Amino acid sequence: MAYPSHSALRAGTAVRVGSIVWPRPYFPTVHERASLVAGLIPAWAIATGRTAGWVWTGMGLPEPWSVLRPAQPAPSPLERMEWGARTLNPAQHQIEVFGGLTLVSPETAAIEILLRDGCPDSAATQVAMLSTLPTNHLRRRALERRVTLAQRRRLETILVAVDDVRRRYPDITR
Repeated sequence: MAYPSHSALRAGTAVRVGSIVWPRPYFPTVHERASLVAGLIPAWAIATGRTAGWVWTGMGLPEPWSVLRPAQPAPSPLERMEWGARTLNPAQHQIEVFGGLTLVSPETAAIEILLRDGCPDSAATQVAMLSTLPTNHLRRRALERRVTLAQRRRLETILVAVDDVRRRYPDITR
């Protein structure tokens, strides 16, 4: 971290979000989060999963980065390895452009979060804020994809946590 960022954090004129330093004394709005992420990921990358979830909700953290790549034109193999980008599947991923960032829709982000790695509590909070669908509908939508046994277990763990978040905080999640 650069000295000016450290100084701003100590002075209370900047906010830390994971490894990102937001140079304002308030948490970034959805438009600001989109612009911030757009400036930190490659131009070809499509934000998905926890990264898109953070942009849409402000919950959790945007990192580790979760991105998709277009099938054509494909980024170099080195970039794909560095960014761990999976290929965009138009049948599964609804895309939006928001604040200069290409990212998946809130509904798509919720399904991606349910099936990918990350903290189950953070994932549950993001899913609860991204979707109003009952957990049985979320389960059905997630299982429309090809999933591993580990992903099924993760899905069930997160869905239990989503129900818990909705039960405990009905005024926030509705």
